[in-house]
Amino acid sequence: MRRLSHPITVRLDSAGAPRAMRLNGVWRPVEQIVDQWVETGCWWDGEPTRCFWRVAADGLFDLSVDPQGQWRLELAWD
Repeated sequence: MRRLSHPITVRLDSAGAPRAMRLNGVWRPVEQIVDQWVETGCWWDGEPTRCFWRVAADGLFDLSVDPQGQWRLELAWD
């Protein structure tokens, strides 16, 4: 597992779920959504709630999105 936590461009389906992500300049289609959850973070310090998605896309990755719609690649599972 590699913790990355950097911005990423994500294409969404009509329901707002990730359907492709741009990684190293290449679009990778999301083959499967493995899991989805919400984390409130340190709300007492003003951290926003983030939605997380574990996706299979030629590998296993954790993506997150904040309330402003900014996506991040959080983890790459080895």
